[in-house]
Parts: sequence; structure tokens; C-alpha cells
Amino acid sequence: MTQWRALTASDLPALAALTRSVLAVDGGLPQSADEGFLRGRYLPAGTPAGAPGGLLGEAVGGFEADELVAAAAVRPVGPAPGPGQPGIGLTGVVGQVAPDHRGRGLGRHILEWGLARAPRPRVETETWTPAVDRLLTRYGLERTFGELVMTCPLTDTPAATATAGGAGPAAGTPLPDGVTLEEWRPGNVADFFAAYHASFRDRPGFPGWSAEEWIDWISGDEDDFRADWAILARDADGTPAGFCVASPDHAINQAGVVPGWRRRGLGRALLTESARRMRAEGATSVLLMVATNNPGATALYESLGYVETGQRARYERG
Repeated sequence: MTQWRALTASDLPALAALTRSVLAVDGGLPQSADEGFLRGRYLPAGTPAGAPGGLLGEAVGGFEADELVAAAAVRPVGPAPGPGQPGIGLTGVVGQVAPDHRGRGLGRHILEWGLARAPRPRVETETWTPAVDRLLTRYGLERTFGELVMTCPLTDTPAATATAGGAGPAAGTPLPDGVTLEEWRPGNVADFFAAYHASFRDRPGFPGWSAEEWIDWISGDEDDFRADWAILARDADGTPAGFCVASPDHAINQAGVVPGWRRRGLGRALLTESARRMRAEGATSVLLMVATNNPGATALYESLGYVETGQRARYERG
């Protein structure tokens, strides 16, 4: 019989073990098993001002013979909504069930537990499967965001072949004529933002962040950012043409090419140069995520040897 109780920080190792068991079967975002990631999703510190209904965040775990077999949590995503702020005031809902304990209604139980505490739910999953989709849509939730998790081994793939032994930018994948590369430094941070803004402003769901907001998001956590793996491409006039930013755990955090430079090999050159730098420090594979509604980028990644290893998604009502 499943025994339910509130989760605390002392349960993080068990929560990480549960997440690893789910990833092994369903695939998904590998970093979602890190205790720091899980703490943010299940045990967030503090509450944003004006959180809906005064919600403080709550987490519950289901145990059988001292084994954590299911877990769920709710947390405020942001302050109460105001005019023109439809995405604020949502309540994040997360949950997972150990593969060996599925088919017994535990997933339905934790979802109902979360939805009962979420005035405006945003259900988040780092290990999406068709079964997850069927469960969530049954409760009137619609998928509003999806990403493929893709990995590329740095052996016997186009990305590895292009980067092996190269001393120059993207060896084996030449840069377009007139394009030069440079690393992140205080004097060019605004140009990285300009490259980001021009590359993504035509994408659905573009957040419209200010330079300050994006720079803090992409580089504010030193454990998730490598300045020497952040690459800016400039055209012959010095105008930003594209960029690529990576993290110490050998993942591409974000990469983009401004519209005028697309389909000219710049994206391939940026990605292979980033992989070259990772491989030079012993990386055996590289990870990235791409929106499910971006087939052009997905095709580029597949041509470099990336394969889908899972999906992540968000669901909301209406």
C-alpha cells in the first residue's frame, strides 16, 4: 500500500533515484535528475510576491517499503496576473511515477492532487511520452510547448568528423566568406543579445525579453555557462550574424542564425566549432534541445549526427 507524506530536502536523493529510473525508460532531459534541478521544481525556496492564492509550494511523495515510487509538487510560477500578462500567475505542476509501479492509478492520483492546488495550472514534464499526453489531455490540458532532447556522440558522426583535430573555426566546416568568430566578453555582450533577438524574434512564443533579462538568463548562473564556449559570428561589416552558447555539462544552451544568414552553412559552422571546443576538453557527446515546431533546425541537427533521446513539454488549460 502506498503511503503518502510531504517531501523535504532529505528526500532529494530518493527523488533523484526516481527520476533516473523514469529517464531510463522514457528518455528526456538528463539534467532533470540533478538534485539542484529537482530542488527548484519540488522544493523551491521562497515565494514570488503576489503568488496566486498565497501558494507557497507543496510537494508530496508516495512510498512503498521505504521506496519513493511517485512524487508530485506545485509551485507558483510568477506573481498574480495583470493587464497584458496572461502567462503570469500560473501554478507549476510536476509529477512522476516509477516505471515498475505504473498502471495502478498513481499517475492519475498525483495529477488530480496537483490540479486541485493549481488555480491556473501549467503542467511540466521533462520526460514526455504519448502516455503522458493521453493522461493530460483527458483532464482538459493542451500542449503549449514541446522540445526534442537530442544528443550527438562525438565519434563517427559528421559533427565529430568536422571537429576532430581542427585548429581553426569549425575545422571541416568552413565559415561563410567574410564571417569571423569571437568569444563572450564584457565588450560584446550586447552584440550576443542582438544576434539572439534577430534570430528568434520570428519564432512562435518569442518572449520579448530585454537585453538585461536575456543576458541574466543565459549567463547569470556560472555553473550553467562557459564564456569560452559562447561564440558570436559577425559578418564583414561587424554586424552580428549568429551565436551559440554552451554549458559546462556539454550542452548547447541556445544557438541561432539571423534570417539573412540562414541556409549558408553558418549554423553548421557554429555547432561544429562548439563541439570542437567540448571535445578538446574530453567530451564524448553533446546535448541540445529544439522546439518540436522547428523542423528546419531539427533537420540540421540530424545531419550533424544528433538523434532524439526524449522530449519535454508544458501543458495548460485553454
